[in-house]
Amino acid sequence: LVVQNMTSWKKAVKAYQKNPGKFTGRPKLPKYRNKGGKSIVIVDNQTAKLRSNGVVEIPVMNNLKIKLQHQETTKIQQVRIIPKNNQFVVEIVYKTNKVIDYKKDNKRYLTIDPGLDNAFTLASNVKGFKPVIINGRPLKAINQYYNKQRAKLTKLYDLNKQSRNTKRLNNLDFYRSQKVLGFAHEASKRIVEIALSHELNTIIIGKNKGQKRSSNMGKRINQNFIGIPHQKIIEMIEYKANLAGIVVTQANEAYTSQTSFLDNEEPINQNGDKARKRKGLSPTKRRIKRGLFRSNKGFLINADVNGALQILRKVVPNAFADGIDGIGLVPVKLNLNF
Repeated sequence: LVVQNMTSWKKAVKAYQKNPGKFTGRPKLPKYRNKGGKSIVIVDNQTAKLRSNGVVEIPVMNNLKIKLQHQETTKIQQVRIIPKNNQFVVEIVYKTNKVIDYKKDNKRYLTIDPGLDNAFTLASNVKGFKPVIINGRPLKAINQYYNKQRAKLTKLYDLNKQSRNTKRLNNLDFYRSQKVLGFAHEASKRIVEIALSHELNTIIIGKNKGQKRSSNMGKRINQNFIGIPHQKIIEMIEYKANLAGIVVTQANEAYTSQTSFLDNEEPINQNGDKARKRKGLSPTKRRIKRGLFRSNKGFLINADVNGALQILRKVVPNAFADGIDGIGLVPVKLNLNF
């Protein structure tokens, strides 16, 4: 494992030297394991065996047995056992036997705008489709509780000159990580289900490169925004959608929240807030309070729905070639159980 980490680091450094723009900073040398800490154990497929009943057996570890929830292969690559917050996470790496048959582009798109209170806003160019907002407030509340409790405990330990490596902190970390993981799985699952049920063969997701590192929305909002694992969920959407034959594309969402869908504006710099100010257009900013966007003619639309539809317009300029009459603009909120 040490050799693998060092090899990966060297490759990353070489890639950084060739193209620093692909990185947020120079790759750092792998750190030493903490004193008394546990290491990742990797078991290859010569030691770990997958039985016909879907059970992975590892004889050298007291005949450890792990039942697979979904068996899509007859041969595993390796088993990774990762210590995490006084628990062990088991990852089984395998190559699937399934050959993906991607659906044809039927010009029916699902477009997604990631956010905070509205974790993901879904819209489409299909007339009659009702936009969906996946409620991010419950996860936001969990993050706020976690941040508050962790700050309180670490301050107490520091005052008493105690180690931060305590069972209480580890349990708190584990609680939050499991909740976040549960939200990620449920959100990605529901998004793919919505795409399948409406025959939306392509999913387009808005994303700004380096968004979390460069976000500057105030300490509290930054803390909550970074607490929602948008990239992890996007990766889950991608692999779950791909298994269902749905193509997923990520697109830079610059100017999609500053431009007007109802006015058929292109989401480009020339139509953004700064350009409007230079041209003397009023109002300069059309996104108003309570999550609303005001069109040039004074019509109100949900700001996140506007953003999602503009993401689609940016990627597929002719997505609304038949006009925007009948395009769903009023969203319904979806609360997840996780």
